[in-house]
Amino acid sequence: MMRVLDPAWIHERVVAAHDQAREGYRLARITVGNAEEFRQEVTAYVQHDMKVTEASEPSEDAALDLALEALNEGFPRGTLGDGYAAALAAARGLTHGGLPDVINALARGCARRALRGHILRVFGENVELLSGSSRLAFGAALKERFGVALGRFGGLVEDFLVAQDPLGALWRIRGELERLLARLEGL
Repeated sequence: MMRVLDPAWIHERVVAAHDQAREGYRLARITVGNAEEFRQEVTAYVQHDMKVTEASEPSEDAALDLALEALNEGFPRGTLGDGYAAALAAARGLTHGGLPDVINALARGCARRALRGHILRVFGENVELLSGSSRLAFGAALKERFGVALGRFGGLVEDFLVAQDPLGALWRIRGELERLLARLEGL
């Protein structure tokens, strides 16, 4: 289980495909004229990303939902209130960056979603099945492998918390590990 949580393994098997999707996507324009053109552009990018990384193509509505989630989570908001409004302004050329910045933010958002999904799958498929002593051992292995890095970012889980509530501690570590790996990937 530790192998599939290794940052190099995750980069190679989870995140790199999103980098390739972004590198293979060509924009026909640098800005959009209105919100409808913006919707079309962000939807097209998410569909492209999923086609490259997952061999699936979501509906326009599903792709738009994923795009809005990624932009609201990861696009610098500035004074415009939310990521979507800031991304629309950038894509229209009203703030710096234009549509390429928006597509780059979407690429990071798609990679972040894949990273989150991977970690949730690993923990969901394994942690619930572990016995109490195995949970303690897994918690100790996670602390040994990631403890210093997690501690640097304020996510260190104390041994007594793992001993007191191994399942809860492992799920807390999962959240901290997700944030750490996303930060290491620059997401």
